[in-house]
Formats: sequence, C-alpha cells, structure tokens
Amino acid sequence: IGVWMLKDPRTSPWISYLAIVFFGLGIPIFGYRFIKPDVLTLAPEGIVWRSIFRTARWRWDEVKGFRPYAPTGKTVTKHIGFDFTEAYRGQGAGLRGATRALTGVEGSLGTGWELKPADLCDLLNQARARWLH
Repeated sequence: IGVWMLKDPRTSPWISYLAIVFFGLGIPIFGYRFIKPDVLTLAPEGIVWRSIFRTARWRWDEVKGFRPYAPTGKTVTKHIGFDFTEAYRGQGAGLRGATRALTGVEGSLGTGWELKPADLCDLLNQARARWLH
C-alpha cells in the first residue's frame, strides 16, 4: 500500500514511507514468530509465557479461574483469560477492576495456542490445583 501511495501525487511521500517501514517491519516479525512461536511453560512454581518481546511470570498463588473469553463482542476467536488473586502485585495490578469491566477478565494469555481454549483452560486449572501450596 505504501508503494502504491508513492505513485499518487496527492499523497505526502512521508506518509508513504512511514507505511512502508511500519508494515515492512511486520514481515520479519511474522517470520520470526512462525519459526519461534510463543511458549507457555507450566511448572510447580507457576506459569512462564515467553514471547518475542517479553517474558511474563505468574506464581500459582497469583492467578485463578482460567477460562475462554472473547475480548470484544465481535471477536470470533476465544482467548485464554484469568483473574488475579490478592497476592498479585505485578504490572497492571492497579488496573484490575477497569480491565475486568472492559473484558470480563483481569489477565490474558491471548490466543493461537496448540490446544483449544477450553482444553488449555482445563489444563491450567488442573495444574494450579495440583501445584498450589
């Protein structure tokens, strides 16, 4: 689209170049994620979610109630949602109520996992019940 915009004399070339750079960066990111997808590790200590840009960790006593949810009414794909316990003091802890009011969950593991959302939620709830001290 950015290249096509360059051919239009009414469009600023800076906007065209910005579109080329912005969408062009998506190609290597997509390729990297295709080769090295996100990893979700369940261990006695808790959950570790490694993605391309960050690693998130939650102890079992910080999370509860894993369930499938749709972030918006128009979303067809189900995401993995959960709530935090009172023990959670991590990033975004102060926004829990607002996030829950908007989405119905306080935290999310997103979508695109190998298991169906309901199956992954069952697995996460079973792991929490098994390893929660």
